[in-house]
Amino acid sequence: MKSFLTFSLILMLPISAFAESSLKKAYQREVGYLSSQKNTLEKRLKAIEVSGKKTTDSAAAKIKRLQDRWLYLQAESERLQTQLSDANAKGPSTEDQNDALLGTYEQGRQSLSSIGMTVPEKEKISAADYGLLYAEGLKGIKEGRIVRTQTETYFDAKGISKKGELTKIGRIAAYAEGLPLAPVGEGKFKIWPQVGKTQVGVVLFESVEKAMTPPKEKTIADTVKAGGTIAYIIVILGFFALFLLLVRAFFLIRYASPKTFASDLKAALLSRGPAKKLAMDAKGVVAQSASSLLEREDATVDDIDEIVGGFVPRIERFSTIIMVIAAIAPLLGLLGTVTGMIATFDIITEFGTGDPKLLSSGISEALITTKFGLVVAIPTLVFGNIFRAWGDNIIDEMEHTCLVILGAKNDDTKPPGPTGLRVVDPIEPALVEDRV
Repeated sequence: MKSFLTFSLILMLPISAFAESSLKKAYQREVGYLSSQKNTLEKRLKAIEVSGKKTTDSAAAKIKRLQDRWLYLQAESERLQTQLSDANAKGPSTEDQNDALLGTYEQGRQSLSSIGMTVPEKEKISAADYGLLYAEGLKGIKEGRIVRTQTETYFDAKGISKKGELTKIGRIAAYAEGLPLAPVGEGKFKIWPQVGKTQVGVVLFESVEKAMTPPKEKTIADTVKAGGTIAYIIVILGFFALFLLLVRAFFLIRYASPKTFASDLKAALLSRGPAKKLAMDAKGVVAQSASSLLEREDATVDDIDEIVGGFVPRIERFSTIIMVIAAIAPLLGLLGTVTGMIATFDIITEFGTGDPKLLSSGISEALITTKFGLVVAIPTLVFGNIFRAWGDNIIDEMEHTCLVILGAKNDDTKPPGPTGLRVVDPIEPALVEDRV
C-alpha cells in the first residue's frame, strides 16, 4: 500500500509540475490581457476626459456668449423702450395724429361744401383723399376768379321777387341793377338794403346757402349783455358811484361858505364889528364853525379841534366808498377778462377753431368787462380825488378861520396898533405849536 502511494506520488510530480507551469502561463497571459485592457481603458478614459474638457470649455464659452448677447439685447430693449416713451411723451400718438388729419380733412370738406362743391365724408383717410380735397379746392379757387352774368330770380330791397341778370364775381359777391346782393339762403339773393343815406358798395359772403342780414345797430344794453354778469355788476357799481358823487357834490356845495366870508370876518374882528352876527348869517360849515367858536368865551386850540373834528365826518361823507369803487372796478374788469378767456378756451376745446363766431362770446366778455371797468374807474377816481381835495380845502379854511378868531380873542390884551386897531396874527407861533 505504501509502495503504491509512493509510486503514485512519483508519477504525479511531473504532472503537477506541468500543471503548475501551464497555470502560470495562463495566469501570465491573463495578467497581460488585463494589463492591455487597463492601458486601453486608461487611454480611452484620458481621451474621454480631454474630449469632455473640450466640450465643457466650448459649452462654457457658448454660454458666456449667450449671456453677453442676452445682456446686450436687454439693454437695447430698455433703450428702445425709453426712446418710445420719450417719443410718446413729446409727440401725439398715432391715433391722435389720425384724428388731427381727419379733423383737417373734415374742415376742408365743409369749407368746400359751403361753396357748393361736394367732397365725400371719410372715417379713415389716406393720401389719395387729401389729393382729392386739394384738387377740388384748386378747382374752387379757379372758379372763384370767374366773373359771369346769368339770369336768375332774386329779391329787391322790399322783398319782391324779380327775375333778371345777376353779375357774380366768383363765389364772394353778386350784383343786380347795379346794387350789391346778399344771400338769403338756398342759393337765393336779395338786394342789400340801404343803411341811412349810405349805400354799401359791395357785400362779401362766404356761402350762398347761409342767409346774411344787415348788421344790427348795437345798443348799450346789447353791449352790457355781451359782457355777461360781471358787466352788469360793473354798470351797477358805476351808477352807484355816480349817485354818490352827485350826493357828495351837493353836500360840498352846501358846506362851502362864500369866498369873501373869511376876509369879511377878519375885517369885522379887526374893527370890533358884529363878527357873531356875520358868522350866524353866513352859510356853510366854515361860518358854523366860526359861530361856534365865537360863542365860547375861553376858547383854546382844543376847542378848534373839537369843532372842526365834528364837521370832518360830514365833509368826508361817501369819500371812502367812492375811492373803493374806483379801485375795484378795474379789478372786476380783469376778472371778466379771465372768465371770458376761460370760456373761449372751453369752446375751443369742445368745438375747435373752425367757426370764429363761437369764440366771439368769450372774447366779447373778456374785452367788454375790461372796457366797462376802466370807464367806471377813471372818472370815479378823478372826481373822487377832486371832491376829496375840495373837502380838504373846506377843512383847511375852517381851521384857518378858527385860528383867526382865536388869535383875535387872545389879542385883546395887546396894545392897539398905529391905526387904533388891534393886530390879529392868525399864525402866531405859540398857536401853531399848540395846533401841531
